[in-house]
Amino acid sequence: MRQTARTVARAPEMLDATAPPIRVALLLDDLVQPAWAARAISELLESALIDVALVVLNDAPAPARARFHRVRSWIRNRNFLAYALYQRFDRWRFKLPNDPFADVDMTAVLGNIPIRRVRPRMTKHCDYFEPADVDAIHEFDVDVAARFGFRILKGDALAIAKHGVWSYHHGDNLVNRGGPAGFWEVMEGAKVTGCVLQRLTESLDDGVVLYRAFSATNQFSVRKNQSGYFWSSAPILRRVLEQLHRDGPEVVFERNRVNPGWHGYSNRLYVAPTNREMIPLFARVLRRYVGEKLRAMTSFDQWFIAYRLRSEAPDDRFRPDSNYYRFLKLIPPPDRFWADPFAVSANGRHYIFLEEFVFKTDRGRISLFEIDSNGVAQGPVPVLERDYHLSYPFMFEWDGQQYMVPETHASGQIELFRAANFPREWTLDRILVPNVRAVDATIAQIGERWWLFASVSPHAETEWDDLHIYYADSPLGPWTPHRRNPVKSDVRSARPAGRVFSANGQYFRPAQNSAERYGHSIVINEIVRIDPDEFVEVEVSRISPNWTDRLLATHTINADGRLTVIDGQMSRRGRQR
Repeated sequence: MRQTARTVARAPEMLDATAPPIRVALLLDDLVQPAWAARAISELLESALIDVALVVLNDAPAPARARFHRVRSWIRNRNFLAYALYQRFDRWRFKLPNDPFADVDMTAVLGNIPIRRVRPRMTKHCDYFEPADVDAIHEFDVDVAARFGFRILKGDALAIAKHGVWSYHHGDNLVNRGGPAGFWEVMEGAKVTGCVLQRLTESLDDGVVLYRAFSATNQFSVRKNQSGYFWSSAPILRRVLEQLHRDGPEVVFERNRVNPGWHGYSNRLYVAPTNREMIPLFARVLRRYVGEKLRAMTSFDQWFIAYRLRSEAPDDRFRPDSNYYRFLKLIPPPDRFWADPFAVSANGRHYIFLEEFVFKTDRGRISLFEIDSNGVAQGPVPVLERDYHLSYPFMFEWDGQQYMVPETHASGQIELFRAANFPREWTLDRILVPNVRAVDATIAQIGERWWLFASVSPHAETEWDDLHIYYADSPLGPWTPHRRNPVKSDVRSARPAGRVFSANGQYFRPAQNSAERYGHSIVINEIVRIDPDEFVEVEVSRISPNWTDRLLATHTINADGRLTVIDGQMSRRGRQR
């Protein structure tokens, strides 16, 4: 009998695809924009569902520079000089190959779009638009105004578009309000750094949150921390605007209403640190950095695998054994690591397919262990190697044939291999999904459809924090992308960590939690709803790296029949070979 995930009320049907595009006004201080914002704007211009109809340019006069203005500025900000020095040091020590704050001139790109220059009425912190400017903007009949400039907007400035003014806030406004962006998360050792897209309201810190995303915090550099999550935030505006076009405002604002019904904010309003604050903060980060460097000089981190054969197979062949402390460990030699294990039980035998990464080649391949009748692992033997990196060998059987979907993001596509002579010989069968930078593709049949889960990174600068879903009538495809891709943007529970399995009539999806470190732990999510319109899952359990000594991380678990496999990362004394 096929099991199905629980369902909730269906969303309204998609709007007419021939509906006119969403009209957007860009609120800018200048036509020269930081690179991350330039990418966000460029994505709007590339979308067939979005029409950038107007540029509203801030025409506020630049403050007059008095004589010796630089000296006066230093004197005025003398209590924050340590912070300024730290910023310079951070830029010098941690150089970015793709700086999200590098200037990009958008004049040519925006040259054919009407420009309305607005001189706001300015109070100490806020900007108000004059009635004539509001009326002029209304003539362009824009649906959304996207704020990349101006200060805090108040009054009629918030009513220049049908669906309001949308703005990024680079920080999780439930725990971090104020700024500087991405600074306090590093200093206070937060595991994640949040970002929200919100519709602004008169209440400064109570906008309507439309999208919320989380990236891992870089524990050593504010600059690198900002780079990761500013780049990751760039596509968010396009995603939500395209949802607005497809589904209409009622559906989007209700679905994306991710604010809790009520939430007290118990932290302070963050501001730039004073000299008295900055010195101990820098010392804290420096100790953290030096400690990690010393550890790297005397030890190295290595992934290994562990397995266990149960006496009997469970009702669902893919449901894993949970007694991890009883597993037998397979420790690789110091010149490589073993990770991403997948269990396969076929023809009365048990196999473990895994990533074998040899350090000197700097590339992974797929290797194989066979578990003999006494439960002893024999191997490993390489079974699939390409001229690009391979890992995460997802295995499945279809119509009596064994298939493998290894991670092949370096080739720019999701590839399917077929067993020519199982288990040691494999041949490329087809491309499942072309033109995509995807990792850890995981296929499952849920209900009447087949589903493919993968973590996708649209650009080289972004991490693997977004979960994309595809569906098909067969595991061989063709695959259709989910309407809401990415269905989740969260470093704590997006990236797949093994096969989907079932228990008590429900489906569960293992996912990686890489907030504390890469692959730190495994989150088990119950799939509450999955269909072409929606995807909902909730965390129900977690596998932490505590099931054996010296464990740093654990990020893949799989089972097939009696055999369950898991991986772990440990710190080993000596140097990596």
